Amino acid sequence: MGMTKLLMFAMLPMAVFAQAACSDSTGKLATAIDGADRMTLHEGLPHQHFERELLESERRSKPVRELDGYPFYQAPLALSAEDTKRLAQLLSDPATFQSFSGEKLCGGFHPDFAVEWQKGPRSYRALLCFGCGEAKLFGPGLDERYDLAKLAKSKLEALLGRYRQNRPLSDYFRDRGRR
Repeated sequence: MGMTKLLMFAMLPMAVFAQAACSDSTGKLATAIDGADRMTLHEGLPHQHFERELLESERRSKPVRELDGYPFYQAPLALSAEDTKRLAQLLSDPATFQSFSGEKLCGGFHPDFAVEWQKGPRSYRALLCFGCGEAKLFGPGLDERYDLAKLAKSKLEALLGRYRQNRPLSDYFRDRGRR
């Protein structure tokens, strides 16, 4: 990440992090975002149940890495400076996250994207599943699952959907209105 992106993180208003509705977990994520040295976006592989053959084909033919037990394409995606700032704002806003309401009937959590922040030697991640509208947050002292607020999910999906570049289109992907 260039110096411009780092400065953008430093300029995020602290008021976002002080909201009373912010839980301890989302507060840890907001703090990580605020002081991040760099941010990286990773694209998830096809769905483990509905696209099983495609998933296995992608695993055999492309470099893959595991993040918190889920497969992602190895090469990170380059975010624009404007989208980096917007993504940081959305994910540091405690209103983005709601208490986890239980398992959905969507075939299981499947992260479409992972957003990773480095803060010194520490890594923090938000894994985002647009099929079930959930997020899993990981980092030092952080291992939580949340539902995404409806408006936040729409904003995140619109923002990140433009960055899909590796994952092949399938009937499953198309049926969910993704491009």
